[in-house]
Amino acid sequence: MDEMVDGKFTGRCAAFLKARYRQSWMIVQTQQKEKLVVQPGSGGLQGDVSMPSQFAAIYDPKIAEWIAKKNELLDNALEAYDPLTGRLIDVGTTVYADDAGETNLTRDEEHRVEVNRISSETMDEVLDELGLGQNREKAAHVPMFMGVGSVQETKKALEKGK
Repeated sequence: MDEMVDGKFTGRCAAFLKARYRQSWMIVQTQQKEKLVVQPGSGGLQGDVSMPSQFAAIYDPKIAEWIAKKNELLDNALEAYDPLTGRLIDVGTTVYADDAGETNLTRDEEHRVEVNRISSETMDEVLDELGLGQNREKAAHVPMFMGVGSVQETKKALEKGK
């Protein structure tokens, strides 16, 4: 949290934001209906309207780093020119809060497995720098093969999924 605040704010504003989290208190009700007072000392507070932008300030640059690294390693980026800026941008990755989805172009089932492995390992490296990790139980892969040999590749993918 301090790193993000220091990177975005200075002076009294930075000091205020840091103090806000260090000096906050929470009241948690136990199963026995007792109230427990806790001072977390760091992190975001439930319901804090500034948390999405604070999270994005730290998370979004790491997602951009992941996209750049995996595209370099895999050399299969799905890119297009942005009609407004004229810049080449990745259109194969979408991010919704802390969920990321990607579309990968692969030759066959073996290549798909390799691309998924490299992409996932690269994300692990980047997220580890933030002290975060992937929820592998939430991961979903939806292979779609087209053209000559697509039936056989689909069968291979379905067999591996069993």
